Amino acid sequence: MKVVHLIDTLGHGGAEHQLALLAPALSARGWESGVVHLHAPDYVAQRMIDRGVKVIGLGQPLSKRSWPRLIEQLVRVLRSERPDVVHTSLFEADILGGAAAGILRIPAVDTLCNIGGEEVRLDDNPLNSRLKLRLSTELWAWALRERHQHSLAISKAVKDSALRTYRLRAETVSVVYRALTEADQLPRLPGAERDQVRRALGAEARSPVLLHVGRQAPQKGQIYLIESMRAVADRHPNVVLWMVGEGWLRPELEAKARALDLSDHVHFLGKRTDVPTLMRAADVFVFPSLFEGLGVSLLQASAAGLACVTSDVGPLPEVVEHGVTGLLVPPKNSPALSQALLELAAAPERAQAMGEAARARALERYTLEKMVDGTIRGYEAALRPTP
Repeated sequence: MKVVHLIDTLGHGGAEHQLALLAPALSARGWESGVVHLHAPDYVAQRMIDRGVKVIGLGQPLSKRSWPRLIEQLVRVLRSERPDVVHTSLFEADILGGAAAGILRIPAVDTLCNIGGEEVRLDDNPLNSRLKLRLSTELWAWALRERHQHSLAISKAVKDSALRTYRLRAETVSVVYRALTEADQLPRLPGAERDQVRRALGAEARSPVLLHVGRQAPQKGQIYLIESMRAVADRHPNVVLWMVGEGWLRPELEAKARALDLSDHVHFLGKRTDVPTLMRAADVFVFPSLFEGLGVSLLQASAAGLACVTSDVGPLPEVVEHGVTGLLVPPKNSPALSQALLELAAAPERAQAMGEAARARALERYTLEKMVDGTIRGYEAALRPTP
C-alpha cells in the first residue's frame, strides 16, 4: 500500500518533526510513504530523504491566491504517485489536500493537531477576530466532513473539540498520541555532566533549575510564569528559569522580567538544538499554556524524568497526573503557579519521585510503534467502503 503525506511546510514545528518520525516507520511496516509540502521551509526534509522517503516541495508562496495553483499541482502529483491514501496535516494541507484527493476519489485521512475553533484561540493572535475564526473554522469543518474519511486526533481533548467545533461523527475520529524520539528517551545526565550544563547557562550546580520550552506567544502563558517567579525567587535566591524558544512576544516577556527585577533569575535562551540535554539537566518543567493540542515538549520533559507543573486545561491532564507525575494549576493564575513551584522546590525528593513516575509513564505510552499502529488503523478505516 502507498500513502502520500501532505503538510503545509517542513519547518521546525511539532507536526513536521512527528511526520519525520512517522513516514519512514510506515514504510518499514509496508506502507510506502511519500511527502509533499506546500511551502518553504524544508528543515526536516533531509532527515526523511536519508531514510528513503521521497519528498516533493511545491514551492508556492504563503498566500491564499496560490490555492488554485496548489490544487492543480496536487492533482498532478497524486495522479503521478497513485497513492491508496492521502494523509494531510495542518490547515492548508487539510483543505487543499482534501480537495485534490476528492477530485481523484482517493480516500483522505487527516491529523488534527490542535483544538478547533474555540474562542480561547483569540487570545493567541491580536490580528484574529471572531469573524475570521468562525469563517476559517467553517471552511476547515467542511473540508474535514466532506473530503476526509477519517481523522486522527493527537489527544482526547482534540477529539472532543473536533466533535464540537467541526461537527464530525465520533466514529470517524480516533485518538493517536504523538511519539517520542530516541533522543527524548535518554536518561538523566550524570551529576558532573549535569552540573557542567547548568554552570554554562548561568545556574549554580545546586541551584533549583526550572525549564520552559515553547513558542513565545500568548497561548503559552509565559507572562504568568514570569509573574510567578517573583515569589519563587524571594524564597530561593539562587533559582534559575531557562526560557527556550522565540516569538513575537519575547520583548514583552523580557520587559516583564526586568520590571520584576528577575533578570538574574529568568534566562532567555532563544532557539536551542540541545533541548533534550537541557531537559536532562533541569529539575522541574513548567508549561502554563492556555490551550494545546497535546504539548509535545511536555511529553519530552516527562520522558526526561522531570516533574512537570502545567495548566489544568485541555489535553494537559492527559499527560500529567496531579500529585503523581507533576502538579496541575488553574490557567492564568500566577499565585497558584508560584505555590506549585515552591511546593516542589521545598521537597526535591518528591519532585524527583514525580519525575521518575513521569518517565516510566511516558516511555510506556508515547511510542513510535503505537503511533504507527493507530495511524494504520486510521488508513484501514478510510479504505473501508461506506455502509
